[in-house]
Amino acid sequence: MADRFAVRSLFLLLPLALASGGAFAAPAAPPSSPPKPCALLTSFNGDVELIDPTRTRVIDTVEKAAIPCGGWLSVADGWAKLRHRDGHVIHAGRDSFVQVVDYDQDGGSSGDHLAVLRGEVYVNTGDGSGELRVITANARARIKEGAGIIMFSQLDDETQLVMFEKSATFENRFVPGTRMLVRSGEASSMNFRALRVVPSEAAAVTMASMRPRLAALQVPDRDKAKALRNAFERQNRKFASALVKNTDDEDESDSVGSVAAKKPQKEEGRAPASMYTRHPPKPDDQQLRDHLTRKMVAGSDVGEKILFPEKFYGKAQKVRLQIIDPLAGMNKNRMREDAMEKAKLIEELSQIRPED
Repeated sequence: MADRFAVRSLFLLLPLALASGGAFAAPAAPPSSPPKPCALLTSFNGDVELIDPTRTRVIDTVEKAAIPCGGWLSVADGWAKLRHRDGHVIHAGRDSFVQVVDYDQDGGSSGDHLAVLRGEVYVNTGDGSGELRVITANARARIKEGAGIIMFSQLDDETQLVMFEKSATFENRFVPGTRMLVRSGEASSMNFRALRVVPSEAAAVTMASMRPRLAALQVPDRDKAKALRNAFERQNRKFASALVKNTDDEDESDSVGSVAAKKPQKEEGRAPASMYTRHPPKPDDQQLRDHLTRKMVAGSDVGEKILFPEKFYGKAQKVRLQIIDPLAGMNKNRMREDAMEKAKLIEELSQIRPED
């Protein structure tokens, strides 16, 4: 009886000993450290929401809120301004859904900083350190120094990069070795539906198309004025690339900018042209064609072979093209049936006799 009472008392006292941290108590688990923030929400307006990396919990959306690495930002209406831990400034516009990617998981600095799943963002690396990399579903923008807008449309499956200051490289995220250079005041797009594996050739943007986007993204007035001025200067430039290098005895205004912009010199003793020529032949024409060709295919030899096969194969390649109409047989059967029906109708009509 006494042994039974002792065993019962032991079972009653054991939970108290564990709760009081006695000899039988298990060591307490160390408190989990909070996730390392990758960005800070500096200001916002409208319907803005922050989500944790697992997308299962909503973070309090307040000014100076810390966004953990891998966290999400959703802007249904309005705008939001972020500051990356590397110093880059990011503005997200209406109907945007972006992720602050944890690019430093392995202790290195490889990877991307921002993923744009929908909408548009304005980025400025003026006070940042290192290269800013923004990725979408089909493209990647690399900005070492400068400012621009990255837009992605899920409906069109198209990414567009517009640079306002300095320059950036734009590439197919699945073919990182082929990059398109986009300078200030220019834009390039990446669209798989256009059957292109490289971004489109950079072209000048209009000031009218830039003004509403800059206003919607809450770009500061100083940066807005600089962006519009750079776009105006790019529109007035006759040619985007410099093909001729400067020399010591040559003025910069005559040697840099555009070969096509130079005024032709009148040659002594030259007979007047007997026919109208829009572009008289010049020694720099072939160099200009090669430059534009490589720019169109983003420096890819495969793309250049497709455009000019005779340059690589020695002569123009002849290809036999056969077009098969799948409806041709159906149309013939239909015509045959119509002819039979017509003949039958004529025969029936011929049997009709007028009544006596």
